[in-house]
Formats: sequence, structure tokens, C-alpha cells
Amino acid sequence: MVYKKVDLIHAWGEVMVPAMISSNASPEKIMIGPKGIDLGKYQKWDNKTPFHAIVTRSLTSVYHHSDILNALAILKGKGICVHLTIVGDGNLLNSLKDQSTHLSLDDQVNFTGRIPNSALPRLLQKSEIYLSVPETEGVSASLFEAMASGCFPIVTDLPGTRAFLKNGKNGFLVPVNSPEKISEAIESYLQNQEYFQSEVIANREFIEKQVDLKKNMDNIWSRYLEIFQN
Repeated sequence: MVYKKVDLIHAWGEVMVPAMISSNASPEKIMIGPKGIDLGKYQKWDNKTPFHAIVTRSLTSVYHHSDILNALAILKGKGICVHLTIVGDGNLLNSLKDQSTHLSLDDQVNFTGRIPNSALPRLLQKSEIYLSVPETEGVSASLFEAMASGCFPIVTDLPGTRAFLKNGKNGFLVPVNSPEKISEAIESYLQNQEYFQSEVIANREFIEKQVDLKKNMDNIWSRYLEIFQN
């Protein structure tokens, strides 16, 4: 009922549109586009730390950090040592630390806890791989921040991620609850880094064109002004 009365509906991404239309929203009233991220903070990268990955999602069950730790253990069993920075806090912090110890990953995994937002860009710029395997996802600002920072994305195969990543091209899309597939994706990236570098650069260019906070907010404001002035 609300959708029928409004003049403008803002969807952060295409993935949100079908639900809006099924709720009787008029397609011509839907504006599609992410809010964007501050590219002044997420600068182009220079020196990446080899074999280094990062997770920036809250430490709760929906994000399945335990699968990522299990994937690192699988790789370690193959003689591949990947270091991981886990940023953030949550109710699973202690259990994930215990799991890391149980899997003999303490020398590879760094739990930063909660950090200031100003400290995040540098951590992303130093990391080669961005990992995020939630069971549900919309339009992720965390993914955009990683793409802007030159991290190669390995994320859950969901409509919200398929909108921005093509599996095996500019990222890897993996199933939920599959440490094996996560480990395979990490290994494939590490074995073919040279091939993927052009895609990492293309990801940054996409963010600059489509996910720039200043440009997008100017566009959003212009649409609101049109409504106010009519």
C-alpha cells in the first residue's frame, strides 16, 4: 500500500527491485543505485602483503567466519600458508579464537577486534583477498570498499553479489557452508594472480564510475529536488 502512494522509491541495487514490484511498486518510480563509498578514504593501493586475506564483517553466525578458518586449515594441510586479518567484534569472537587455536592457525590469524573506521582502509589496501561468506546479502558496502582497495573478492554466491561479480573473472562466488570451495577459490587466485590483476584494476574502475559517494549523492539529491519542485 505504501509503495502506491510514494513519488520515489530508492533501491540500493537491482536485487531489491523484484520484491518492490511484487509489492505493487510502479517500476517508473524506482531509482536504482547504491549510496556509494568515500573514495577519498579508499585510495588506490601500492604494496600488497603476499598471501594475505581480510574479513570485515561482524563476528556473528550469519557471516560463517568458522568456514573461512576451516578453509585456511585445508590450505595449510597443502602447505599453503595464508594469513588472515579478521576485523570487528561480535558474540562469536571467543569461539572463533578458540577455533583458530584448535586448528593451529594462531600464527596466521589476527583478530583486530573493533577498530576506528579510519583504520580500515589501510588494512584493506595491504590485503590481497577479501573474504565474505554470509548466508544472505543485499548490496554490500563492505564488498565495494574491498573492490576499491584492490582486494580480489571471494564471496557467497547470492543475487546481491552476482550483480557485481562474475565467477572466475573479477571474483569467485562460493556456496554457503563450504570451506572446501573457499579453499579452492583462494588457491586458484594465488596460482593465477597475474591473470586476475587486470580484473582487480577493472573492479576499482567500476567503483569509481558507479559507487562514488559524492557523484551518487549528487544524483540522488537531484532526483529529490525534481520531486520537491513539481
